[in-house]
Amino acid sequence: MDTFTEYIASAIKNIRSNRLRTLLTMLGIIIGIAAVVAIITLGNGMSDYVKKQVDIVGNSIISIYINASKTDQRFTLEDIEDVKANFDEVIGGSFYTGYEGTIKGRKNAGVALVSFVCPDYYLGNGSGVRYGRYFNDSDIESGANVCFLIASDAKRLCGTENAVGMTVELNIGGRVNEFEIVGVGNALGELIMKLMEMVDNPSMVDVPFTAAEPNFGIKASDATSVEFYSERTGKQASASKLYKFLESSKGLRGQDAMY
Repeated sequence: MDTFTEYIASAIKNIRSNRLRTLLTMLGIIIGIAAVVAIITLGNGMSDYVKKQVDIVGNSIISIYINASKTDQRFTLEDIEDVKANFDEVIGGSFYTGYEGTIKGRKNAGVALVSFVCPDYYLGNGSGVRYGRYFNDSDIESGANVCFLIASDAKRLCGTENAVGMTVELNIGGRVNEFEIVGVGNALGELIMKLMEMVDNPSMVDVPFTAAEPNFGIKASDATSVEFYSERTGKQASASKLYKFLESSKGLRGQDAMY
């Protein structure tokens, strides 16, 4: 006990005789602890922020592809409908064929990423409809020259977010055609928009896949990729089950023609 008392007395004596060193040591400890707390807090906050931004993108998406070097078969609308009919957790599906081009509105023009898709595609893009509507089965059947933009692109191209009824010119591969804006979606998450700004902030344009061939000579129905959507908060679709179902229904089992 006497030894312990001597240690305490010695420590107090050292503190008193080396006040500056003691102060600097305490300051270092305080700064170190504060830095660790700040880093942990920042990390948790960034994790929550990224999660919220990713959630904005929409429902869960499963993409399945055909290896065109192994088969000449392609996905069809019937394939999408068969999956929806056999898997309750699948709320929609769409082809996806993307091309880069240019777009011109009444106010501005710029680079465009044009997605030739099905009406269910909006279930996966997560923007939601702010004005007008998304294109529908009737537009698909008629191959209508209609398109869907997000609000920030509509404002930049047309001078207003509510650009429903206005037209834009799409140019892909030198072929120029006019499309009516039937709907405008909410802006995507802040994080997604910042990432897009890094690639010259192209306008995102959704167009019925049946309008691709007559307007641009692109056979978007000759699809080697398809997406399926299920709700994030509900029962999730199994990628392996969808893969096996499509592989079997198209007679491609064992051919390594799908992934």
